[in-house]
Amino acid sequence: MSLEEYEEEIEKAKKWLLNLGFTEYQAILLGYLILMGEGTASLLKEITGIPSAKIYETLNELATIGVIQVRTGRPAAYTASSPKRIMENLIEFKQKTFEKEMNELQKIEHEFTKTLQPAYEKGLIEKRQKLLRIVKIGRASETETVSAIRRAQKEIDIISKVLEYLPRVIDEIENKMERGIKVKILLLDPSKLNDEARAIQKSITALLSSRFKDKIAIKFAYSVPLRGTLIDPNNEGTAIFLAEEIGIPLFMREAAISENQNLVQALKLFFDLIWEYHSTEG
Repeated sequence: MSLEEYEEEIEKAKKWLLNLGFTEYQAILLGYLILMGEGTASLLKEITGIPSAKIYETLNELATIGVIQVRTGRPAAYTASSPKRIMENLIEFKQKTFEKEMNELQKIEHEFTKTLQPAYEKGLIEKRQKLLRIVKIGRASETETVSAIRRAQKEIDIISKVLEYLPRVIDEIENKMERGIKVKILLLDPSKLNDEARAIQKSITALLSSRFKDKIAIKFAYSVPLRGTLIDPNNEGTAIFLAEEIGIPLFMREAAISENQNLVQALKLFFDLIWEYHSTEG
């Protein structure tokens, strides 16, 4: 039977050997030797096309692993171990390699930890504060808003056009107000809204009035270029906000979340500026 008739078996052997971690050249040579039985370096070079410089190097690697044997002579001949023996030798080789790598890891573990742990704990790498995190408007942004409100310790500032999501966060706001946390709400002036939005806003302000009476501060802004919630902006706070995008459906928009204190405080200055100079009492 000619070698060409073994092409399918050789290709299968090559794929299996590659999956077992052999290199391309190792898999080709070992695949041919398994099916040929024995071969010299020159014969293997001829039938595999592997460069001369790599033939002896790769055969030596296979011998080191223990999956082929070398029969000395002129020229030397190479024989593959049986498939069963190849697997046994490969498992043994991998175990020894793994044990050697584990020993090396254990040797450097102490110095590695001693050197890098202090930097990690100071936040030089893993705890470096990101400027922004992006979430989709809707369920994701509302979940983040509720979570941030729950963490509030001193102050909650909200700026919105109509605050249509209020019913889904009002219980959390009430809970915080009962604990003495101050809440300010900026809404867009009703004259800037269409009829539908104005009706929604009216129902929201009615809900606020019935639930909190005069215990909550509400103002109406002439413009709301940003919308969002600020939590404890002067004390390791959080900002959840989005920019007004006229003509873009709400479900296509994204909100930004930041715990960067410089950015949160800058947004607080923006909020206070509108509150003091560009809004009217409700």
